[in-house]
Amino acid sequence: MTKDADFSLVVDVLQDIFGEPHNHNDYRGQISFDCPVCSDMKGLDDGDGKGNLEINYMNYVYKCWSCAETENTKGHLNKLVRKYASPRQYKQFTLYTPEDFVKVVDKRDTIVRLPYEFVEFSKSSEGRQMTHKFREAFNYLKSRNITKEMIIKHRMGYCDSGPYENRIIIPSYDNKGYVNFFVARSFLSWTRMKYKNPQADKDSLIWNEHMVDWTKPVYLVEGVFDGLRARRRLSTLAATLALCGCSHSLASHYWHTVSATPQRPLRHTHTHMNT
Repeated sequence: MTKDADFSLVVDVLQDIFGEPHNHNDYRGQISFDCPVCSDMKGLDDGDGKGNLEINYMNYVYKCWSCAETENTKGHLNKLVRKYASPRQYKQFTLYTPEDFVKVVDKRDTIVRLPYEFVEFSKSSEGRQMTHKFREAFNYLKSRNITKEMIIKHRMGYCDSGPYENRIIIPSYDNKGYVNFFVARSFLSWTRMKYKNPQADKDSLIWNEHMVDWTKPVYLVEGVFDGLRARRRLSTLAATLALCGCSHSLASHYWHTVSATPQRPLRHTHTHMNT
């Protein structure tokens, strides 16, 4: 792997998250900190002084030499940063990490970013709203009975260029507000490939988890548009909806409270989503 990339800003973010490093070999991309897991187990807020957490930011991996086997403190660096970083720190980390150096060790920890060309409908300028592609994309959603309020609430957008050109983008966010997936649906009628979604672990994500209220009933459906339509119907019944999205992770993790029923998307269960 080449050493030409500049990781200095990545190192700055790591130090901002984990404090002063014990050792740092910038040629190898190896840096060590006090392990936050070990420190928490010992009840120490300022670290345990051992420096057992080793991070290689060039290979995008980490391991604690003390608790890796007992606490699973090892693996893809994104998992560690996502757990301990603030929203600001995590945003900086994903921004500063050279994409060519993001070695995906585990698909479950893949960073999902919205396409660079993504344009949110609600934030589009008046000039952009007059373009043919904007009107075509917006009219497609209208044809699917998607209201303006739904577009704003779910932060929908589209791409008019790039790998996701001519596609509606509907993002999903986890319980911390980070993007964990997005659906890219073509708004052209003649395309062969209707959906082009990112590489991510769909079995572990919960679609728009930041909206889920587990104390209320949850309704699972097969796809995003199914969920949006069902949500409108349920609103008249004073109920809300959690989407199954592209997987059945909700059903597998909360089987005692949730039933996934693609053929009968409005089946009532025991659990729900903030409106």
